[in-house]
Amino acid sequence: MGFEIGLVMLGVSSISRGCPDPLALQDPAVARRFNLSAFAGHYYELQLHDVTQVNNVCGCQTSNKTIIERDGTLFVDDDFLMLCPKPQIEPNGKIYPSALSFNVTRQPGVLHGHWPVLPSQLFPDTVVAVGWPDLDGNPYRWVLEFQCVEKLGTIAFVGVNFYSRWTVSDPRGVTANQEMAAAAAKWGVYNFTGGAAGFTVVNHSGCPAME
Repeated sequence: MGFEIGLVMLGVSSISRGCPDPLALQDPAVARRFNLSAFAGHYYELQLHDVTQVNNVCGCQTSNKTIIERDGTLFVDDDFLMLCPKPQIEPNGKIYPSALSFNVTRQPGVLHGHWPVLPSQLFPDTVVAVGWPDLDGNPYRWVLEFQCVEKLGTIAFVGVNFYSRWTVSDPRGVTANQEMAAAAAKWGVYNFTGGAAGFTVVNHSGCPAME
């Protein structure tokens, strides 16, 4: 989920069905083994399905996730950054931050997202699958996230993020991208995006350091 200047409402193109139960899309291994510490850290967004991002103008999207406790509740603060215009259009774009926050729930890998642009709207977020590290406890190699908002029994918003520790200029990023696409197909994410064709590929070529 990202930032778009002028966005005031959801539901401009709703889908005539409700959001899925989070566990219906989640790899059971994530439900058993999800580790917040391994989830934290810096990611590059490789692909996205999200009407709240200016897909053809902005680029270089990154996400830096920090675990913090507020009033006894754990949150994942997500410092999401994008460059507008992207460097393939204009070499001197401006970095736009979006301070997202997700409170942790009792269900491992299921979070409740909050976005300052729409403060009254809750964005349920499911960690569908992760790239398990070679050593248990090390950071996840990648994470596949799915957000869904329902209004009056129909889907008003779907957001999907392919987050990797590396861009596709690194062979590890290529592998991560392929594994996330396979996970999106396996766990039914593509059923809510119009398939793989419903995604925007993020080109990180020429991007400045955004951490």
